[in-house]
Amino acid sequence: MLVIEWSRSARQDLADILLFIANDNPRAAKKMKVLISEAILPAAEHPHIFRRGRVDGTHEIIVHPNYLLIYQVVADRIRVMRVLHARRRYP
Repeated sequence: MLVIEWSRSARQDLADILLFIANDNPRAAKKMKVLISEAILPAAEHPHIFRRGRVDGTHEIIVHPNYLLIYQVVADRIRVMRVLHARRRYP
């Protein structure tokens, strides 16, 4: 099983998303945090299980219709690069 590591950008993305949601619905923000945090767990055992990303060397997980999680497989770890809103222009 690979170690999961969150980049500074991904941690900031997650914090921004949760703060935005919590302004209207704190309970929904807590649920979203769990949903996003747990979405990456299958990649620790099966690193290439999710679709290839639009950027070479990445994979993408559609966590929720509104959120996309971007990660890379790096040696002995999964590195979560970003958590993005689906309407955000990427890459």
